Amino acid sequence: MMKIFDSSPNITLERPRRRRTILAITAAAAILVALVVAYFHQRSAYSAQLEQLRGELTTAQGNVKSLQGEVAGLKEKLDASSSSINSCTSSLASETSKVAAFAKQAAACEVIRTKLNLKG
Repeated sequence: MMKIFDSSPNITLERPRRRRTILAITAAAAILVALVVAYFHQRSAYSAQLEQLRGELTTAQGNVKSLQGEVAGLKEKLDASSSSINSCTSSLASETSKVAAFAKQAAACEVIRTKLNLKG
């Protein structure tokens, strides 16, 4: 504090602390500028990452559509081959019964041959 007049002991004025005030304002302004720069840097990084992820999403969606098309094609092939499989299964059953009948006939022939004492 500084006295205005030396003769007046009770009247005093506070001297402004300009240097500290200017330093505090400058520091606050520097911090504000740093925060603004950091905000815009973070925002631009976020935007770039968002665009990259959008591109990857578009690619993934294209891959999904392609795979869905392949699955549909495979289902059609499966449906087309199921009738062939059913036909082969019934043919196998028919051939199995024919082989079983032939085996019975061969066994009967063997019995007859042994009874007749035929060699051959």
